Amino acid sequence: MRAEKASGVLARLLGARGAKRFLENHWPHHTFLFHGARKRLGGLTDIPELESVESLLCCPADRLMVQNDHRTLVCKSRDEARELYDWGYQIYWDNIQPESASFAAWLRGLEDELGLPRGLVRCNAFACSRECTTVPGFHFDYGEGFTIQVRGKKRWRYLGNRHVRYPDFTYMLGEWVEPDKKHFFSRGAPERLPVGKSVVMKPGSVLFLPRGAWHTTVPIGASLHIDIDVETPTWGTVILQALERELIREERWREPIDTHSRQRTENAEERLRELLDELSGRVGRFDARRTLKRAGLESNA
Repeated sequence: MRAEKASGVLARLLGARGAKRFLENHWPHHTFLFHGARKRLGGLTDIPELESVESLLCCPADRLMVQNDHRTLVCKSRDEARELYDWGYQIYWDNIQPESASFAAWLRGLEDELGLPRGLVRCNAFACSRECTTVPGFHFDYGEGFTIQVRGKKRWRYLGNRHVRYPDFTYMLGEWVEPDKKHFFSRGAPERLPVGKSVVMKPGSVLFLPRGAWHTTVPIGASLHIDIDVETPTWGTVILQALERELIREERWREPIDTHSRQRTENAEERLRELLDELSGRVGRFDARRTLKRAGLESNA
């Protein structure tokens, strides 16, 4: 943790005692729930873009979608999203980008306090009208997330994932499992789940869900919440990035593979075996401290 850069974001999100307990016992593997007054979240939940659905529809975002049951549809326009919202769909803003400097400071402060490199924290928004009766069912995501209720109430159900540990993909209960994902479900994909825990999120409530946690929601009237996504690095991504940095510097690893003929294919296989032999020795010489530092994960505490 970068103590000298800490800005008190976690203490404001989770309370001073809660933040300490969260870092010691929960991050990044276990759920954490905190209820508190919304006013403590000034500069995050009270920005102009979060005042209404109309203001959010004018906020830049990577994608604007609507959700209903098992469907997520990308909207062609703000007018289309607003119309579907009135029909009972949940609106989903992917990676909102408000102009507010205080909002950006919250996200950057969270990166600092969690010891993360820049660019791994982003924010999504979700809005339901009073007419909304269905939202996506049980599913899991591939990143960690802090859900913050901004307006209205929403019931959350969640439980740990005993089927897939640390998934790198999103999955909806009951969906067809793609062939390249079947190995994640060693006992097969579940058809139903236990009840799990249930909580009503009110303005100011914060729920942290670790990577892969099953969750779903039930609307309680009109609701708006934001979800701060954290794409925490994994050991695999750290090593892959380190390897790419090393290999791309050398001509022989940048060389294109010519597989036009059978003979050339055989030559390519022989060449690859030589490179793999070299690779095993190269990885063995990696310095752990230097690798973490280059990934932006060194500790300055």
